[in-house]
Amino acid sequence: MKALNQSNLMFKNDFNYLRYLAVLAVLAIFLPIHPSMQGIIITLGIPSIILAGSLALLPIFYCFYPKFNKLVLFVFGNFLFFIAWLLLKSVTSTALGDLNNIKTTLSLFFLLLSITCSYVASKDSRAAINVFAFMGIGALLHFIYLLAGEGFSFQALAFHSLSTNDGRQNYQSTAFYLGFVALFFSSNIFARDKGKLNKLLSFIGVIVTVVAMSLVGARAAILAVVIVFCMLVVMTKTPAVFKATLYFVFILLLMLIVINIEFLFDTLTIFQRFESLGDGSDSSKRMFLFQSAINLWLESPQTFLFGNGIGTFTRYIGESGLGWYPHNFILECLAEAGIVSIIPILLVAFVFIRKIIKFEYKTTYVYLYTISLSLYAVITYQFVGGILTMWISSFFICFTIFSFDKINEQ
Repeated sequence: MKALNQSNLMFKNDFNYLRYLAVLAVLAIFLPIHPSMQGIIITLGIPSIILAGSLALLPIFYCFYPKFNKLVLFVFGNFLFFIAWLLLKSVTSTALGDLNNIKTTLSLFFLLLSITCSYVASKDSRAAINVFAFMGIGALLHFIYLLAGEGFSFQALAFHSLSTNDGRQNYQSTAFYLGFVALFFSSNIFARDKGKLNKLLSFIGVIVTVVAMSLVGARAAILAVVIVFCMLVVMTKTPAVFKATLYFVFILLLMLIVINIEFLFDTLTIFQRFESLGDGSDSSKRMFLFQSAINLWLESPQTFLFGNGIGTFTRYIGESGLGWYPHNFILECLAEAGIVSIIPILLVAFVFIRKIIKFEYKTTYVYLYTISLSLYAVITYQFVGGILTMWISSFFICFTIFSFDKINEQ
């Protein structure tokens, strides 16, 4: 009996169930939408929501066990208010029953699942963020494999998705997951506990990944990676020589871009995409969508405070179909749910900023990669998606808040 008890104790020490649940929580939210998984999901005939639900089952059950502290209740409370308000604006909307109205309303339930899984993932932050690194590496290897299959013809993979199914192809998703790798390498460059060889290899990894993202042509993701990298340079306490080296390499790369600008415009899709913003040929009509959302929000005191109703933006611009939304979840919230919907988001954002500023271990890999992922998701989804995909950036924001709160308590 004594031997059996010792055996059970060893098993408990060896098997970290919180790490297992943290990994499951991340996979539940991000594996079903991984661009490399879409062909597999279609082939097996498994709906993405079923896959997500099966992976999230244990993490959800875990949430019935612990006692939540005031911070966790505050975050959940704000999101519950946000969801309740948007549900009210949905059922009272003149666009009730429209495709955009239905899809946006259903996404609110997934938003709640995303926040729940972010809480469970925070129980083992390192394991959780490593899952993002592995998913990103998987996307990069898949991309290189496809590139090799095309004889390394760079233009062949412009706007290309890793999905083999025509109905699931999304080049924005491909670039977003590639960004996980770029940020993983970036975090290793600035982490104090990484050696010089690791930093050098990581810098090469950043260059390779950014080139891959440039070939895909998603502007939002690559812009977000560049901004986050610059923020890491500014905010991390690294030796002056190291920062000077980074600046030198950056200037050198900039000179190479200027010298070879015509070649790059012909080769890298990302240069053509940014050029289209300046010459008015941008097929995505981002500027028009942004301005239209602002106009709808400011149309009257009523829309300013309470919005025009979920799903009405598409009607406002005289279009139909799922693709016509502001491509910015803040502007979409303002236009369709008013300033009331933004108040809980601002409160959560305030807690997020306060947590990253007050965190004690600012030079660790966990801190750098966690805030990099959060900022990356928030910046990216100011230019793609909307309320429909708000659960992605919300996961990272809440994960950061919960993780840093837990680590500081320890």
